[in-house]
This record gives sequence, structure tokens and C-alpha cells, in this order.
Amino acid sequence: MSILFSALGTPMTQEQYAQEWKVDAEHISGDGHYSWMTEQLWSQNLVVEIGCGAGASTLAIAKKVESYVLSQYLTLVELCEENLLANNVSVQAVKISELAEAKSQVVIVNCDIFESSIESHLKTMRPEAIVCWLIGAAPEFIAKNIYKDLEDFTDVEMAFYRKKLHKRAYELGSNILDPKGVIHIVERIKIRSWNEKYSARTAVVEMHNELASADYLVSKSNAYLRRTLKGVSRSSISLVSVDRFNEAIEALSSIKSVRK
Repeated sequence: MSILFSALGTPMTQEQYAQEWKVDAEHISGDGHYSWMTEQLWSQNLVVEIGCGAGASTLAIAKKVESYVLSQYLTLVELCEENLLANNVSVQAVKISELAEAKSQVVIVNCDIFESSIESHLKTMRPEAIVCWLIGAAPEFIAKNIYKDLEDFTDVEMAFYRKKLHKRAYELGSNILDPKGVIHIVERIKIRSWNEKYSARTAVVEMHNELASADYLVSKSNAYLRRTLKGVSRSSISLVSVDRFNEAIEALSSIKSVRK
């Protein structure tokens, strides 16, 4: 890709993004963050995961429950498959139309999360939760989905894309989850002081009340923060906008919204 940002440099290709995300995923997994996320899942029998990354999150889920993984990145799908097979987890990569015939512990569906046509196939499988953890995307894919040219990016687009994707997760859940089904979203945040963690939890709940429809119960009792003393990134991917606080504290926010 030859387009240059005036201030941000050359955007990553999908292949570069996949390799950089693998670096982050190994760090996140090594610090036990994915284990923390899976501990918050209840007794679900089948989970839909939005995005597979390099497979670290998918592997953590596979240790607890069967899953369908939705990903449009073929490079990441391949990395995820390699990771799962290396850990003796059965996996298949299929088209959405082949979902009903798939029998592996993990089924990776190569599809666009924003396509409404996936909903009828997923609803038939009766998943009990949708997880969306530390979501990101390559610049080219973000540009396509927020309808903005790459050369006009200003380093806030990832946050805008995440918000759109989280809203889509809630929409998807409204159409495929039964009552008491769960949407579980984990994201990176920065706060000025750890003493502000309670107000930060409140802010997370308020934000997700706005994103979710009246179909969900969004409660502070299902909202958590986890301090990340070593940060969550070791790659050159920019996932958090420039923070207005000096020496801001990095953390993970987690919220489970329950389908009414």
C-alpha cells in the first residue's frame, strides 16, 4: 500500500497487522488476562467470538466451551488454526453456509460481522453468549467500515470503529440470543488514577447502556476493571488514542450485558 499519512506514516497491511497482533496476544496471554476474561463467562455451552486474533483468546475459550469464531482476516484465521492445532484443539474453517455441518471444538467462520445474512445461520445454532475482546482491525478494514479515506485518518479511527463494532455485537445478540444470553465485551482503557476505578466502572456501564438497546440489562454488578501493570501492547499497533493524562494508568474494562 503506497498511501502515506501526513502524520501517521504508512498504514499497516492486513498481513503486517496480523503479525503485530500476534505479538500483543502472546503478551496478553502470558499475563493471564485471557484467563481472567474466560473466568467471567458463566456456564454457557456455546459461545460466538467476534474476531480470532492470532488464536490466544480462542484457545482460552476452547479450554472451557465450544465456540464459533467470526473473522474476515484470512491471515489471522490461519494463525488461529495453527495455534489451536498446536494445543490439540480441533478446529475447522468454514463458510457461514457450512456452519450447521461443522463438528469441531472451534469453528472459524470466514465472514463479515456487519453482514446481516449471518444472523439466521447463527440463530439456528442457539449460542448462549457473544464475546468481543480487545477488538481491533487493520487500517484498510477500518476505512471500509467507517467510510473514511485512509489519508484522512487522525489516530481516533480505531476507537470509532470499536464503538461501531460493539454496537453491532449488541444488535447481533438481539437477533440470535435467547433471554439470559450474554454479551461480554472487554476493552483497553486509561484512567488518571487507580483511585478513580469506581467512577471508571460507572462510565463503562453508562457507555454500554447507550450502545445496547432496551433488549439488555446492563448493570454495574457485571462490570469489572483489571489493572495491567505491564500494559497490554508490545507491538506497534495504535489501539488507544493519545491520552490527555500524563502517566495514565492502563487497565482492562469488562462488562457483561444480559439479554432480557
